[in-house]
Formats: sequence, structure tokens, C-alpha cells
Amino acid sequence: MDITSDSLQKTVVLFYAYRDGILMTPTFGVVVKKEERFFAVSVAHAVTDRERFEVWTGVHSDIVKNFDMYTAGKRLVSAASDAVQTAESDDIMAIPLDDYTGDAFDIVVSDIGLLRSALITCLDFAPDDDQILQNVLDGQAGLVEQEDSFHLRLTSQGKAGMSGAPVVVDIGNGKFGLVGLYTGTPRTTPLTITATTEHANVVKIGQFMSTLPI
Repeated sequence: MDITSDSLQKTVVLFYAYRDGILMTPTFGVVVKKEERFFAVSVAHAVTDRERFEVWTGVHSDIVKNFDMYTAGKRLVSAASDAVQTAESDDIMAIPLDDYTGDAFDIVVSDIGLLRSALITCLDFAPDDDQILQNVLDGQAGLVEQEDSFHLRLTSQGKAGMSGAPVVVDIGNGKFGLVGLYTGTPRTTPLTITATTEHANVVKIGQFMSTLPI
């Protein structure tokens, strides 16, 4: 399926993890398609000590009810942690979406090239007149300043809370190709607010996609 600017936000999802029965702060993710199968993919550093995951197209219903609102988001899957496929060395995880029929990335770009523009795509949320929390497309662009086979670094600053957000490039004719996931900081960098916001680091997704079952 082609991904255009109109449908781009429909591929962005939220990963909610439970630890000791408590709903944790979500990370972003993206829906990808490999042949005829769909997967929700996100960063893997949220895997440790989590017993269950849910993937939502918007804000979790248990969160919005605390604010007397409703959500336009839908739960796509609930899975135990042992159903999650990970490549923790690359900070990537995937959950199969066996009943999914919506938009998904099926174009993965592996080699970008320095000084090419890329967009970190995430969501913001705003209530409509009926107090239903709707998704709003958000993100920020930057140029590729460093690249190797597994990672990118962008000139744009990062932002706390964007972990797992898909990073895309314009491949022409209003279409986008998926490069990877925003990871905030490399694992060798101390996890501080300064490090998170001054470095927009991206883990490429192409090699991980090749390991997913079809």
C-alpha cells in the first residue's frame, strides 16, 4: 500500500506496556507490512520486566477516562511479552497484527545518503467538540548528518517522549519510505534530558524486517 501525506498518521501507533499490572507510559511505533503479514514495530528498551503489551491507534481508553474524555483510538492487539520478537542489540521489537487491514508501510529505505532530509513522525492529541481525543500529526524534520548500516543521526534536535516514532523520507510523487525508528540516544550515551534533546538518533529497520516471519 502506498503511504501518502494524508495517510501517514494512520501508520503511527502507540505501544502500551504493563509492569506488575500497571499501565506504563507509551512509546510510539509504526505498522509495517512484509508480504501479506502486518507487524507493529517499536523500540525494544521498553521490553525489560514488562509482562504484556497493547498496541493502540490512539490514546488508551484507561487514560482518557481519568479526564472525563473518550478516545478515537482502537486497540489493535494485546500480547504477552513472549509473543514479542526483539532485536535488542538494535533496540527494535515487533508484534504481529494478524487481523489488521489498515494502512501500513511496505517500502523500507535502507541507504539514505548524507544531507538528505528525513522526517520524525509522531502524534499529538486534541479533543473535538464531543470530548473525543483525536490524533493530530506531529513531527520534525532534519538532514542526515551521520549514517552507517544500522543507524542515522539527524541534524534536528530530538524531543523527550518521541521514542519509537517512525522516521521517513520522501521518495517522490507524494510517497514516503520508512527508514527506521527514533531512539533518542545511543545506549552508550547517558540518558539525560540534554542528551535526549540534542541528538536525534535513528535505528534503521531494514535488517530487522528481513528477520520477521512471513
